[in-house]
Amino acid sequence: MIRALILLLFATSCQAFDFGEALELARTGVKVTRWDDAFVYYLPGTSVSVSRPPLLGPFTFGQHIHQLPRLELCRPTVDLLTCGAYGPSLEDLLATDWRVN
Repeated sequence: MIRALILLLFATSCQAFDFGEALELARTGVKVTRWDDAFVYYLPGTSVSVSRPPLLGPFTFGQHIHQLPRLELCRPTVDLLTCGAYGPSLEDLLATDWRVN
């Protein structure tokens, strides 16, 4: 946690960093990016009880599901924020131009 705080202080001074540092920051709740029109954030795992669509259908009412932790990529549009699961490319993994959003 202390390392993440140090990274955050470093990152907010407009310095770029690598994917490992970006992931460490994301795990503390910081939005990170390499792009002007999107950002990545960390969504921790959670357990949910099925009670409504879209989970109702493939699962039964009341069934417990454990959602695994993941990264989400979000792109804002005119009046909506569109988010989905993000799997970094090899280019993203090797990049050193990550920054705090």
